[in-house]
Amino acid sequence: MIKEKKFREDLYYRLNVIPINLPPLKERKEDVGSLAKEFLKKYNHRLNKKIPGFSQEVMDFFMDYSWPGNIRELENIVEYAVNMAEGTITIEDIPHKYSQLNKEAKESIKSKVENVELEMIKQSLDKHGWDVKGKALAAEELGIGLRTLYRKLKNIEKCKMENTD
Repeated sequence: MIKEKKFREDLYYRLNVIPINLPPLKERKEDVGSLAKEFLKKYNHRLNKKIPGFSQEVMDFFMDYSWPGNIRELENIVEYAVNMAEGTITIEDIPHKYSQLNKEAKESIKSKVENVELEMIKQSLDKHGWDVKGKALAAEELGIGLRTLYRKLKNIEKCKMENTD
């Protein structure tokens, strides 16, 4: 940038006395909680509010999020939440964009578990048969009760019907 005359050479040497390497927030997850608490304190004071803290769901989201906007993004979310919250900051108090990301992440985990479960049930039923006797053997193999197997099959059918509507 100095060669391209986009950065002053003298300023570079002034700033480069002590090089500081500050990794992005996504590489310093252990700092997220303490930074969030400091920002909460800052905006409680600035906005004359008394928000006591964050719900566990919000803290989990903070720890799981990749923070492409780094510390400024975290600060902006906390400032927004302090403005919106009436008490402890919940997932509903953070900007909609982020609460949607949190909801989608949870749903995708739930759907992944359901898909694996469905696949295991199908494999077992294919192996033992789809008749009553096969279902009893499949339930035993899967370590679940026969009623549980029928309930899971009913829920799977219900989900399929909802998804086709």
